[in-house]
Amino acid sequence: MDEPSIADFFAGRHVLVTGATGFMGKVLVEKLVRSCPDLAAVYILVRTKRDEEPQRRLEKILALPLFDLVRDEARRKVQVVPGDLKLKGLGLSAEWAAVLRERVSLVFHSAATVRFNDPLKESVLLNTRGTHELVKLALEMPQLAAFLHVSTTYCNVDRVNIEEQVYPEHADWRETIRIVEEADEAALRVLTPKYLGVGEPRGLPNTYCFAKSLAEHVIKDYEDRLPAVIFRPSIVISTDSEPMPGWVDNFNGPVALLVGAAKGVVHVSLVDSDIVADYMPVDIAIKAIIVSAWKKATMTEEERKKVSVYNCASSTVKPITMGEMIEMGLAMMERTPVGFTVWTPAAITTTSFWLYYVCFVLMHIVPALIADAFLSLVGHKFRLMKVQRKLYTANTALSHFTTRTWRFANDKLMKLDDEIPLKDRKTFSYVQLEIEPWDYFDKAILGGRRYLMKEPDETLDSHRAQYKRVLIYSRLIKFAFYTFLLYLVLSSNFVQSRVLAVADVFGLADASAP
Repeated sequence: MDEPSIADFFAGRHVLVTGATGFMGKVLVEKLVRSCPDLAAVYILVRTKRDEEPQRRLEKILALPLFDLVRDEARRKVQVVPGDLKLKGLGLSAEWAAVLRERVSLVFHSAATVRFNDPLKESVLLNTRGTHELVKLALEMPQLAAFLHVSTTYCNVDRVNIEEQVYPEHADWRETIRIVEEADEAALRVLTPKYLGVGEPRGLPNTYCFAKSLAEHVIKDYEDRLPAVIFRPSIVISTDSEPMPGWVDNFNGPVALLVGAAKGVVHVSLVDSDIVADYMPVDIAIKAIIVSAWKKATMTEEERKKVSVYNCASSTVKPITMGEMIEMGLAMMERTPVGFTVWTPAAITTTSFWLYYVCFVLMHIVPALIADAFLSLVGHKFRLMKVQRKLYTANTALSHFTTRTWRFANDKLMKLDDEIPLKDRKTFSYVQLEIEPWDYFDKAILGGRRYLMKEPDETLDSHRAQYKRVLIYSRLIKFAFYTFLLYLVLSSNFVQSRVLAVADVFGLADASAP
């Protein structure tokens, strides 16, 4: 008798996904619908956002190119559950809570606020308390086979070597939830750096890492009653191949840096070019997530009572430094410009905050002010200074991660790939050995152009020509500038007096006299 496949395991099951409106959540839903065709239903928890109803948000998601292959099937199988992870009881109606308890057998929890500078209360309510509220619901599901919690490799960055295990807690998660629920928000803002231990050897750098770390302990504390997986991806970026290469829907991570440099907007970054850049194609991570949940669900009863932890990281498989990534990206720009180029692409990196600040003022702020003055004169509403403010905020917030390197062990996840049934290897194997960084980032830049910048492929030739013109103009301007600078120096009284003094020493002044 043939071994049942992963798709067979999911057949007839009802799955709950949180975070389905986010980057990873969208790809997870698409993969489940496409590769598990007999899945009964995918319930997605969605809140009303900016007066946009949950069902309308789902329609916008399904209209994305990501769902081109499964759009009709997704409309039949994906069902919106109105709710809000920040609320007690997840904001569920009694009717929907009963449906989920009765039907769901797998939970994929990927919802989170990923902003590093969120207030402590905001981050803890969603990332920590929200996880607890979902766990409480899952404990009432009699058919529950697996509960997979998407964490992050960066929730233990007070360590250099991070293994596939849950580390001692940075604070009591129950007490932290109580504090953010009851404390005055102004007092919390003052308390936050001390509470996180910012700047201390065992502290964490921001509220995101802190709240995600606490959420792992929520899962850990219920492991004897919850068939749980803690899945830690590193920086998740564009798809490698599924359902199409280079798909991305946000400006996070190294793709944003490459796109910004290609546009001529980013010139200097607070980055250590020697650190290893740990990134993960989102479709690879999603395959690993599904396999991890399948593995947990098929374990023995005793094994299911101990939380499984997997680090989904690339640095031990295909290491590449930030400097190599930047050089590679710049080399690709002439062939694949990401749209209209403002100025010649450049990528100066430094680990010195003060050098970065000076360079940012000279190379970002000053040109932006000049450009905005010109744009105002011609009646254009776009303002480059707004972009530069966002760049500065993002770069300084990320500096803790772009100037340090960690080693994320992934032995368990690599071994798990070997356990995928033979018939499923083409569909679900996630080992990256065949993925070359050059090929991947070539597709990522083209995807950034298509899906972020909304540039049709038909404009590639015209943008290549415009890129070459900008290259010529910039060289002419630089030549003129440095020539003028040299002229000023050579024509100064100081330089001329020094030249005459040297000529006197060697007797050249007399020899040249009439």
